Amino acid sequence: MILSLDLTYTFENVKRDSNNIFIKNSLKPIEIEPQKLNHHMQNANRLVSVFGLPNGFRYLKALKLSNMPIKDSYFNNFRGLNLNELVIDNTGIGDEALAYLVALKDNLCLLNITGNMKITDDSIFILVLFEKLMVLLLDDTSISMDGVRKFVSMTASIELSQISIPSPCRKYLNKRKEIYCVEHKQGMKVDPLEVKFMSLSEIRQQLMFHYEVNSNINIVGSKEELKELLREILKRRRDDGKAMLLTGGRD
Repeated sequence: MILSLDLTYTFENVKRDSNNIFIKNSLKPIEIEPQKLNHHMQNANRLVSVFGLPNGFRYLKALKLSNMPIKDSYFNNFRGLNLNELVIDNTGIGDEALAYLVALKDNLCLLNITGNMKITDDSIFILVLFEKLMVLLLDDTSISMDGVRKFVSMTASIELSQISIPSPCRKYLNKRKEIYCVEHKQGMKVDPLEVKFMSLSEIRQQLMFHYEVNSNINIVGSKEELKELLREILKRRRDDGKAMLLTGGRD
């Protein structure tokens, strides 16, 4: 009974053997790089295809496929798995691959998709469906801070305890004290739902807390304009705070 499987070493051996064959059979190795890369992907896809065998890996709980160039559509082979942990960092996958992983949403606790720049904010509506997710690693993807906010505010998982995020998102969080008031001062409201009950003077008073740290915040306008502005600031402040906590940061 196989519970955990790491195909990284297996693929590296296959890749090394393939490289040796290419170098031996070619007088101009540099010209065959695209062909070689395509050959490596074919080998990786063949390895992944075995997971589509009926009941072949029904007891498998952890799978690592690091640095294997896998075509998105081949993740369709994972539908019958009951994985708790999946490591697919630096595999060149995009949003389509994650769509196939929805079949794992009821069991997956750890997902590592680090180093896949084709993964964008479009994948957030897939990632929020994973109900048991505890750890999500997103370093070096193309997910923006907007995507991170959507994830932390919409995730179905109540077990989530750790996420890692791309460097630009981390830099933004580290500077958020310059964007709005992070400190909870006396009299300051933090719930965006409370804004709809405020008068114009109350809205302006609340905006002043944030204007004091960021003079670019507008405090002049109609009630509806300022109400929407304050609501957006408080929503961003709340979701950024969740992201900060999950990434292990401190204000």
